[in-house]
Amino acid sequence: MERMKIVKTQDMCISIPICRIVRTEVQKKEDGNWIVVAVIEHDRAVTLARYPTEDDALAAETKMWLCEEPFFIFPVIGGDV
Repeated sequence: MERMKIVKTQDMCISIPICRIVRTEVQKKEDGNWIVVAVIEHDRAVTLARYPTEDDALAAETKMWLCEEPFFIFPVIGGDV
């Protein structure tokens, strides 16, 4: 049986089995503030990470989906979480 991949938010407070994530989106909240949001089945949207640029957010989102390790923790890039 294949192990289920777990995604942890950037602040490591929330762990989500990737199979429960319906989709992810990169959203601009304000200047210098991009977030990666996951829509979880039968639940609400969860902010997974916050980044200073759209490129950083898109790169982290892509790495999450392509990761082959049993855990994926969103990296901290460019300062505070």
